[in-house]
Amino acid sequence: MAINFNTANEYNVFVFGDMNLSNTDAEGRVAVGGNVTLSNYGVGAGISPLPPAGTDPSFVVYGNVSVSGGSNASGNTIVNPSSTVINYTMGNPNGALITGTPIDFAETAQYLKCASAFWGNLQTNGTGNILYNQLNLTGTDPTLNIFRFDGTNIYGTGIGLNQLNGINIIAPIDSTILITVNGTAIQYGSYQIFRNGTAASRENARKILWNFPEALTWSNSTTAIYGSVLAPFANAVTTYSQINGNIIFQSFTGNSESHNELFIGELPDPTECLITTSSTTTTSTSTTTSTSTTT
Repeated sequence: MAINFNTANEYNVFVFGDMNLSNTDAEGRVAVGGNVTLSNYGVGAGISPLPPAGTDPSFVVYGNVSVSGGSNASGNTIVNPSSTVINYTMGNPNGALITGTPIDFAETAQYLKCASAFWGNLQTNGTGNILYNQLNLTGTDPTLNIFRFDGTNIYGTGIGLNQLNGINIIAPIDSTILITVNGTAIQYGSYQIFRNGTAASRENARKILWNFPEALTWSNSTTAIYGSVLAPFANAVTTYSQINGNIIFQSFTGNSESHNELFIGELPDPTECLITTSSTTTTSTSTTTSTSTTT
């Protein structure tokens, strides 16, 4: 079994810094290493089977909490004991608002930033070209197909991600797809992603990783992205869009839907990035100190 995202493997959304989202949801688990500001946001409705009541760390926050409405459908909302709960009116039908530190965010961030660079430096074995403004990525390996290009000058064409009218990933359907996009400022356009010539499916997304090892900003407004997104240094802004897979950012703002198609591909293990995991404490109390809210 590949290490892949390590601690973040089971989280639909994993953010090292702050997260500010409204009127949308993450179908899977969510972890936030900074402050969280949410309005009408749902967590965990796509986790099946439903975990035993009060057992699942489905929403973990290390910083301060301001959450209005929404629901954590699958388990506990776990807040750092030193955090301030400014507001919390999210429902917890299968758990509770409790305190604890089940995730070491600093170690996870260090690992994923190193892993992103490691995977970004792997030897490519796939090719790409742009035809009629559609990017075609072609690989033949039955196990792992690796692509790499610059986000603002794809394969030397001068065309950026935001100027395409489609992306077609052509490779054995059961193979893992690793797409590294270089550049500090990433911007998607408005188009469809295909897998072997047909519209990509949520099932296809489980073996695709979009890797952005250099990105400092990352934006998407309308494209449905199929595949996990690893942009560990990026401040991401999304509107009226969706991401199907694990979602890993430095910070995350907007109203993008997060679909719980967790990555099941196998990538080379970045063993030099691994850190000896220290023991962490889990939940210990059933309430947090609130400065102004309904808990």
